[in-house]
Amino acid sequence: MKKLYFLFVFLITNVFFCCSPDVVTVQVIRNPSIKFNLNGASWKSDKYSFAAPSMVVVYPDDPTQSAKQYTRMVLQASGSDDKNNNLQLIISFDVADANQLVGTYTPAHNLQRGLAQVQLFNVSNSNNLEAHELCDDNTVTSSFQIQKQSSTERLITGIFQITLCNIRDTTQKITLTNGILTDIRY
Repeated sequence: MKKLYFLFVFLITNVFFCCSPDVVTVQVIRNPSIKFNLNGASWKSDKYSFAAPSMVVVYPDDPTQSAKQYTRMVLQASGSDDKNNNLQLIISFDVADANQLVGTYTPAHNLQRGLAQVQLFNVSNSNNLEAHELCDDNTVTSSFQIQKQSSTERLITGIFQITLCNIRDTTQKITLTNGILTDIRY
């Protein structure tokens, strides 16, 4: 009986002291990127910047309504697509409250937000620079949506689909589809 007792104490002691709690470290790795599809090619960039916010006044198309003051945010990104085209993307959007960026931005400004301008430059060939901007045509639907915002880390995440017109010939249109922003620091 004494042998069994000592064996039991020995096993319990070894199990108790030899087992230590596992230490688990969790690290969130941010992978900021912007990507979209254009004419069968995928474009992605992890090189982006925000210009310093500025204050702008937007006058509505309806002259009976008063102008509204917004904070303008300008996101700039550059990268290459699958066809080795070097593209530069500039998205300018306006928001009434710069602390609340979440929402859908369209070219028709509302009281809270609006999409001011989107420009895409193909800078691959300096002799034949291609430039596109947000179409003035009201029948074209374009939207830029910020889905999540972390004010403490100053990160945004969102999606977009935007139709752009060639600056020289506005009948030539291109559409940026499946646009995604992830963990962009603003």
